Amino acid sequence: MTTPPVPPPSPLPQVPQGPRSFLHTRLADISDEVFQNLVDELYHCAGWERDDTSLPTCFYLLSAIGVQARGSLRQDRLPGEGVLTGKVGALAPESSVAALCLEVARLSHTTPGAFEEKAVLTLLKECFPWPEARRPTTPADGDMLDRLTKVILQRRANGDL
Repeated sequence: MTTPPVPPPSPLPQVPQGPRSFLHTRLADISDEVFQNLVDELYHCAGWERDDTSLPTCFYLLSAIGVQARGSLRQDRLPGEGVLTGKVGALAPESSVAALCLEVARLSHTTPGAFEEKAVLTLLKECFPWPEARRPTTPADGDMLDRLTKVILQRRANGDL
């Protein structure tokens, strides 16, 4: 019997599965300095003070930015050259930022190779599953009639009508 050939090692970092996912790992538990700089830049873009207790994971941080400050993820809001402005292809394959980019790209069923020449910020904006902002709802016709009736009755009681 012959054994099947062993596939060559992938040049891309392996996405951590389960609890070691970089999206779902506590920010304080990742000791990579480049990753921490990325988190600082995300907070700077949103104009928030860093608080790892209220937004403990990268997924929560990106989701909160998507709901509250999505328009703030722009290159002109960054303090200067940094991790978010760097190219995806220039990241070290074994770095946690490269693994995060791979994980986010796989969430949208794309390969990070499609973003080799683009900035990390572009990959995050195009591939992260941003939550939809809630639309303000308009009251139903019956609700409006009830409010109008209450206003009329109140004004009559006050002697305004």
